Amino acid sequence: MKRLHLECYSGVSGDMLLGALVDLGAPLEALNDSISKLGFEGLSLASQAVSKSGIGARKVTVVINTQQKLKHWTDVRKVLEGSSLSAYVRERSLQAMLLIAKAEAKIHGCQLQSVHFHELGSLDTVADMVGVFTAVEFFNPDTVSASAIGIGSGVVKIEHGVVPNPAPATLEILRGLSIDTAQLTGERTTPTGAAILATLLSADNSQIAPMQNESICAIGYGAGHADFSDRVNVLRATLLESLNSSLSADSICQLETTIDDMNPQIFGRLFERLYDAEALEAFITPVTMKKTRPGWNLTVLCRRDLQEKLAEIILSETTTTGVRYQFMERLVAPRRMIEVETRYGVTAVKCITVGKQTRFQPEYDSCLSLAHKTGAPLGEIMQAARTRAEQESAGRSEEKLLSEAHCTDPDTGV
Repeated sequence: MKRLHLECYSGVSGDMLLGALVDLGAPLEALNDSISKLGFEGLSLASQAVSKSGIGARKVTVVINTQQKLKHWTDVRKVLEGSSLSAYVRERSLQAMLLIAKAEAKIHGCQLQSVHFHELGSLDTVADMVGVFTAVEFFNPDTVSASAIGIGSGVVKIEHGVVPNPAPATLEILRGLSIDTAQLTGERTTPTGAAILATLLSADNSQIAPMQNESICAIGYGAGHADFSDRVNVLRATLLESLNSSLSADSICQLETTIDDMNPQIFGRLFERLYDAEALEAFITPVTMKKTRPGWNLTVLCRRDLQEKLAEIILSETTTTGVRYQFMERLVAPRRMIEVETRYGVTAVKCITVGKQTRFQPEYDSCLSLAHKTGAPLGEIMQAARTRAEQESAGRSEEKLLSEAHCTDPDTGV
């Protein structure tokens, strides 16, 4: 199992992520080939080795030799959706740009379709995102993790004047992520860096994940633009691989409360809010309470950094006046998401690996969407997706066996 760990102790920006991943081993040619699929002549990445306070690092910058611009969210979406980028890079670039657009819309009090990227040269931003996600796809880690994020202090000048640092859009994007509150000088985290990191850490990935029973495969340093005296302005990327076991360990929070005086219809709204706030799981168990009253024990699992946020939702949506919590460790099987083509359409399937065995679990929402679209029974669509995933997996295994059969000398491969 491979893990990509990003140490953002001096902040995070698009160019720092690019530099760290190229220094880690992602080929610049592959990144530029991906960027060329956006359809803009004169848009590329340039790389150079630099020294930051004596630490060798890689600086990657976006080179723009075109007058074309992307100033609105609708323009960015059209370009990304119409590109020939891989599904992984296209979808995550859209997700990251949408985070920025939503933050801008909230800050400026406008509709999403009206968002104008004042603070960002959005062509630079899209190139940063496509480059980073192409690099991550190249390494194909099972999980991505990160340290707490350095955000800086003081003030920063934006299009609308001088505001507290981090800038409003950056702070909005950082919701739910762990930040380093040390009083660092200057602006350390940009909206682009925050949006890319938030996208990488979404779903099954974890922010705080210390090294456990892992070996270090590669290390890369990405240089930031400025120089600071308090912390070296670099972002470190480390590629790790699990030793012995295919399982990984992480730490989660379990929230609980017991309720006997609430209309059970409210649980529907509660669960909706909990899952929107990125709860890992939520469920209720029937219990008998004092005076033999029937009640429910509510259990919610979440990342540790979401503990207070989800507790507030529980306290505001239910009749309870207190929430119990405990931190616990768990072992997690490696999983990744793929897309398969069935006779009903394209659907997502989760691949879960334990030891040498892999099982395939069709994604419910993806299959349900096809059921609504085609009118076919949901069970048939899920079975078709599972069967197709198993067939594709078996096909890849056969190709691997054939390839190995042609190698008579294990050292030379001849």
